[in-house]
Amino acid sequence: MKVREEISDSFKLNISLIFKCVEDWEKEYKSIQDLLIEYRSIGKDESISSSSLLRLIKFKELIEKRFEKLYGYSLILLDIEKTNKKALLLMEKSEQLYEEVLDSLVNIEKALSTISLEEFSNLSKGLPELELYENYFLNLASNKDLLESYNGILLDAFQAPEKNYTLLNNDFTFKDIKDSEGNIISVGLDNYFNYLMNNDRGVRKASFDSLMETYIQYGNTITNLLMSDIKNKHYLANKHNKNSYLELVLEQDGINLEIFNNLISNIRNNVSSLHEFMKYKKTELGVNNIGWFDMFFSTSQKTDVNYSFKEACDIARESFKYFGKSYQIIFDMILEEKWIDVLPNRGKERGAYTFNIYERNPFVLMNFTGQTDDVFNLVHEVGHAIQHFYTNKKQPYTYSQFSDILGEFFALLNENLLFEYLDNMATTKTEEKYFLNNWLERFRGFVFRQSMYSDFEVKLHSIIENGEVMIPEDISEIYMHLLSEYYGTSLKVDKNLKYEWLKNPNFFDSFYSYRYVMGFLLSVTVAQKIIDGKIPVENILKGMEAGSSQSFTSVMKILEIDLFSSQYILDAIEIFNRKFKRLNELCK
Repeated sequence: MKVREEISDSFKLNISLIFKCVEDWEKEYKSIQDLLIEYRSIGKDESISSSSLLRLIKFKELIEKRFEKLYGYSLILLDIEKTNKKALLLMEKSEQLYEEVLDSLVNIEKALSTISLEEFSNLSKGLPELELYENYFLNLASNKDLLESYNGILLDAFQAPEKNYTLLNNDFTFKDIKDSEGNIISVGLDNYFNYLMNNDRGVRKASFDSLMETYIQYGNTITNLLMSDIKNKHYLANKHNKNSYLELVLEQDGINLEIFNNLISNIRNNVSSLHEFMKYKKTELGVNNIGWFDMFFSTSQKTDVNYSFKEACDIARESFKYFGKSYQIIFDMILEEKWIDVLPNRGKERGAYTFNIYERNPFVLMNFTGQTDDVFNLVHEVGHAIQHFYTNKKQPYTYSQFSDILGEFFALLNENLLFEYLDNMATTKTEEKYFLNNWLERFRGFVFRQSMYSDFEVKLHSIIENGEVMIPEDISEIYMHLLSEYYGTSLKVDKNLKYEWLKNPNFFDSFYSYRYVMGFLLSVTVAQKIIDGKIPVENILKGMEAGSSQSFTSVMKILEIDLFSSQYILDAIEIFNRKFKRLNELCK
């Protein structure tokens, strides 16, 4: 792999768009420290008035915006090259300053939360600039109890289980395995997935077993960490006067328990579609039963493709046509101004992500190697970036951070429109089969698999929130039954697979999984409506501009989707069934 100096500047993110040099970063660091000192004297000797309230809100936003820029620079500088000692130092300083910033922001919000909704209504009457923050004060009122009980030390304790799980993962070593030629190869979290796509089934199984042996060995430790994490979150839910942590998560996403239960029950009622797909997969692989280690391997491999970044961008641009010219122009601006760090280099953070800096623009880090998945990653991250761009232009800083589920929806919408474009451009049966199988596997992963995870979390949280103590074997029994229910008889649920939950870090980010389920289903349904011309482009862009100024449910209404109805779920599953039927016909 190349070192960063060997990468052409044309593929590098222009970090000078944030700060021209490290010296400018240092000046801003000192300036933020001065701002925090200034905060201590704000509002001490004056009664609350419309002007003083607006000034305090604007001051809070100023601290947030400037720290975001400072932190974003240090994060990106470090992630493009982890061996950069200067970047490490800047990140350490950013994290130290964050503690001071967080304390100040919490104190400001505590002060703002003392203003009742009635008082806010009176103070903001006839002042559009202040009226804009009505939703913010509504959210603040619902978080008042938590703000009053905020304690930095307590927060560290709440985060400890997840941090300790991460540290444990970093220290894990796994048993070496042999490849198809008898060579000894090492297994790690960084290369494990590559082995799951190996043509040799023995290598796939050995890599999975190697990982699971270590995780099972630490089963009691991981179970205790997970139980502690769930208990901490139940405490937070109680502070918010919620019956469960799930209710708290859903409220923060702007949806309710009825919508969630409707989602999961509809997926569970349609697992027969997954059962049929698993039977097809079993036939495709030529095996009696599918092991979990087979789930990511497909004989429909399109191995002859290798896109240049320019080709990938041309494909992406064409798939963006449904959003209109303005969307494509913004994409070209992103490329021209170099908001994307494109290629992998030694020491660069793996994967891909988007970081938004309100006072500058969103930035994307990815590791493009020319595979089809990289094109999907490109449109996904660009989806996040352009949504941030629209939101930054339309909303004040307070509403610029949209919910995870809204962000995932628009990014996955890009992926589904890309699939439709590639599917239409396929010229051979091999290409058609490849793209169809790829899409069906993504549906399986995003919808059925993540729905099973959500189901699992509901059961686990319910038991632990009721005060029951669980051991690894108890949890594994729950997991095993769900695997059988969702995947059917084609999947072999062996001892190692029963404990697969041990290696899933997402269970420490409780109830994140349902966002993938809902986001993907919605993206499938909305993509079809866009292709059929049933949703005006201006409605789509209006949804992208919303940020957190509206609830997720309200944004979906703009796109003519009713989350209380099952229709968007059933429509997406019907599309899955149609595409699966096409794949079966191509295989005849």
